[in-house]
Order: sequence, then C-alpha cells, then structure tokens
Amino acid sequence: MTHLWTRFSPYRTLLEQSLVIILYLSSFLVLLGFIFDIRGESFIFLVLIPISYILLCIIRGRPPTLLKKEPVFGWLPLIITPSFITIGPDLTWRYGKSFVCGIILCLIVYELTSKKDFFYRYLVFLAAIGAFLGLDSIVQGISGMDFLGVRPFWDGRITAIFDNPIHLAFLLSGMAPASLFLMDRRDIKDCLEFTQAHSLIISGFGTLSFLLCITGIILSGTRSAWIAATVMLLPLFSSISRDLGQRSLLIIGASLMAGLILTGHLISERVIEAFGNNPRFYYWRHSIPIMMNSLFLGHGLRSSRVFPANPGLSDGMFTIPHNFFLEITIECGIFAVMIFGYFLYRILKGYIFPCLKKRQGAFLIGMALGPMLTAFISLSFFSIRYNIFVWPCLGLALGFMRNNETGDGGY
Repeated sequence: MTHLWTRFSPYRTLLEQSLVIILYLSSFLVLLGFIFDIRGESFIFLVLIPISYILLCIIRGRPPTLLKKEPVFGWLPLIITPSFITIGPDLTWRYGKSFVCGIILCLIVYELTSKKDFFYRYLVFLAAIGAFLGLDSIVQGISGMDFLGVRPFWDGRITAIFDNPIHLAFLLSGMAPASLFLMDRRDIKDCLEFTQAHSLIISGFGTLSFLLCITGIILSGTRSAWIAATVMLLPLFSSISRDLGQRSLLIIGASLMAGLILTGHLISERVIEAFGNNPRFYYWRHSIPIMMNSLFLGHGLRSSRVFPANPGLSDGMFTIPHNFFLEITIECGIFAVMIFGYFLYRILKGYIFPCLKKRQGAFLIGMALGPMLTAFISLSFFSIRYNIFVWPCLGLALGFMRNNETGDGGY
C-alpha cells in the first residue's frame, strides 16, 4: 500500500491541492448564493462540500483537525439518529442533512483559518456583505423599498433583501463581529502583518461596516439580535481599562444612541410585546405535553411544526416552537438535547469564557455566539438557513483561537 501511494504521489498531491481549492472557494460561494438567492447554493452546500472534504480526509489519511481537538463535534450527528427509528432513514436524511453538512462546513472553515489569507478574506467578505445589508436597511427605511425594489416594509420593520426581518438580523449578528475585528488597527497589523497605510484603510472600512451592521440590527426590530449584539459588546466595555480602544467605544456608543433615537418607537413596541402578547409563550407552553408524549425518541424531524403561526386564527399556517431545546426534544428526544447541551457547555467553558479577558474577546464571542443567540428563539435548529451560516462562523472563531494558542499560521 505504501509503495502504491508513493507511485501515485504526484497525482495524489495534485488531487489534494484541487480539493483544497474547491473547499476554499465553496466556503465563499455557498454563503453568497444563499444570501442573494443564487441557484446552486444547495448543491454546493449539500453535495460538493461534504464529498470534497471526505475525499480530502481520505487522501490525507487523518481525521479532521477539530474532531481530534474537540471530539464533541463528532457526537453532534447523533442528535438526529432517533429519527431513523421514528420516521425512517429517507426522511431523516432529507430533513437532517443540512445539519450534518453544516457541521462539516465548520470543520472545513476551522482548518482553512490556519491560512492567514483565508482568515482575512473571509472577514472582509463578511464585513462587505454586512455593509451592503446595513446600507440596504437604511435605504428601505427611507424609501420603503430595498435596493432591488421587491421588498417593502414588513409589519413596520426593516427586512432589506429578505422576506423576514429575523433573517436579516441573523446574518448581521455574525457580520458585525467580523467588522469589529477589522476596526482595530493593532489586530490587523499584529495578526495580518499589514502596512500602516493598508491597515488604516481596512480599519476605516471595518468601522463603516460595523456602523451599518448595528444600524441594520436595530432597524430589524429583532429582540434576540439586540441581545446578541449586547453580549458581543460586553467584553469591550469590561476591557476599557486595558486600552482596548477608546475610539471604538465612542463609535459604538454613538451608533447605538443614534439607533435608539431614530427607532425609539419601534424599540418600545418590541420590548412591550416581549413581555405582553408574545406568541412564543403560547408555543412554549403547548410544547410540554407534545414533548412528554415521546420523551426518549421524539416524534421525528419536522414534527414540531404543529403550532399555529398566529395563535387564535385558523389560517392554516404552522410554525416551530421557537426554542432550540424544545424543538430538539420534541423531534429527537431527551438524549439528543442532552448532547446539544453538553456541546454548548464545552464551547462556553473551553472557548467563550476564556475569551472574556482577551483583547479580541468581543470579536470571538460575537462570531461564535452572535448568530446562534439570534436564531435560538427565532429559527429552526435543523433548517438550511441556520446551518449554512452559524457553523462557518463558529469554525472561524474557533480557528482563530487555535492560532493564537499555538502560533499556527503566524498569528
């Protein structure tokens, strides 16, 4: 076998490099296609990326790097295994494949982050899309229509190019941390080894993008995204005594104040609704008896979509429980939610809490938790919309932490 590998070594190297290039480009294209609804993103996400990565691992003869460092990622696919019994293998794979492929994308981004050019380009990529969506939010707020002229106001809230404000806030909650990292010239020079002039340009771009992202999050009226943005900013304010950057704090404070002044009526309405006529309380209350009917195996993937989207109305529209823990328990049982809970525990204890005292803590916590916190009570845990974005963001954050600890990639 060794002789055979040696004989075909040039072809093996060429194939390995080709697969790396495919994965490198696909990590950008899949997100771009998803955001702008370009045909083919499902094929890239569900077919091209996983097959290419599996072949790459076979050629290299080793498991994914993140699985060796954190085996809990290998346990995550077990979450959907009860559905093989309750609804059968075909439906389980149809409804659960985006979850599995999202984990694979996280493993890929984690490995690619060891390359400085990928880390920098992915940050700029996220910041650029965030700036566009934030600017589109402002345009829609002023003119009543987005750039493309197809999305009017959604119940008085901004949606940009999407059909729901939650989808806008979900993406911006992961793009704002990328912009925040680019704002700090010291991070750019230390981690990316840029010149003074280059770092100044990137810092200005990051500042503009961050302001637009925060503006879009506020205008969307998505309360979970407001919470995610607040969690992201906490390390900034706790680190002020260690010279994190007075300028950054001033810009953040000014942008938040401006947003509150411009959207005071929207914010007051959303806060009052959160504690008053909030349909989520109805979903959560009625989830308990459904969950208890099949506590150990669950009812199967997609089985939690039984709640009326508008409680009290018979319009035939149904939705999820709007809570990851309840959704996973209803669909896959108590052991599945225990796996997910342990995964969160490992991420919080091993990665998030140690970041609180780091200079890049706001970026790392925002990138790892921002999209997840926004989606936790808003989106479906197994949806392609959630998995195509939250997992690469987590992989980027964990990869950056790894590089700071080991010095891999020179940062």
